[in-house]
Amino acid sequence: MLRLSSMLSTDTKLLIYKCFIRANFNYCPLVWHFCSKRNTDKIDKMQYRALRLVFNDFTSSYEELLQKSKLPALHLSRVRSMAIETYKILKNQSYQHYI
Repeated sequence: MLRLSSMLSTDTKLLIYKCFIRANFNYCPLVWHFCSKRNTDKIDKMQYRALRLVFNDFTSSYEELLQKSKLPALHLSRVRSMAIETYKILKNQSYQHYI
């Protein structure tokens, strides 16, 4: 993405980020949520680096870049998906696995 950043608009870079990078961070969030603090920090750092490239802004903080992108932090996304899954289980709406 760094090589293409000068040729693409910010909106296009944000779309690429959401489709290809953020999608990988949101894959199986219930497992990622319970990884170690060190690994969680590494994932957040990768997202921070990607957002800096998207906005070509190397001085703003992680929170400011999240506000610019109008995206929640990865931790909040994981907690939200965990709450949704818990609700589905309690309401008996979760997918039934058949053996």
